[in-house]
Amino acid sequence: MTIGVAVAVNLLLSAWPSATSDVERALFALLAVAVVALCVLVARMSSVTEVSADGVSLAFRLGVTVWRRRIARDDLAVDGVEQVGVVRAGGLGLRFLGAGRVALMVRSGPGVVLRTLDGRRTYVVGSDRIDELLGVLVAHR
Repeated sequence: MTIGVAVAVNLLLSAWPSATSDVERALFALLAVAVVALCVLVARMSSVTEVSADGVSLAFRLGVTVWRRRIARDDLAVDGVEQVGVVRAGGLGLRFLGAGRVALMVRSGPGVVLRTLDGRRTYVVGSDRIDELLGVLVAHR
């Protein structure tokens, strides 16, 4: 987030003196605010995976929950672990990859692959505690 604020301040300080009109100054200020807002959202980005006897709940948060899915235990298959990279997933966060695949990741690394039994959806869920998550998922099957 500090880098984003530094970029926004640098943008304002470098562009402000050369701006020839109030409209240009307003656009630069708006761009600087947008950069800071984007950095705040990225800094607050998280994913939450809850496993219970009933099933799995997946959530993506940007400070508040913006996406949530619940998969019933009877409709869930664990397909192992897959390495997930930012480039392969098309970025960080909640990514819709096509063909019913959804990636939920806040950093590159291993992700547990969850599939609905009807085959309509596959979720790749990144986690810092991948072994613990996989162990809990397998134990609740």
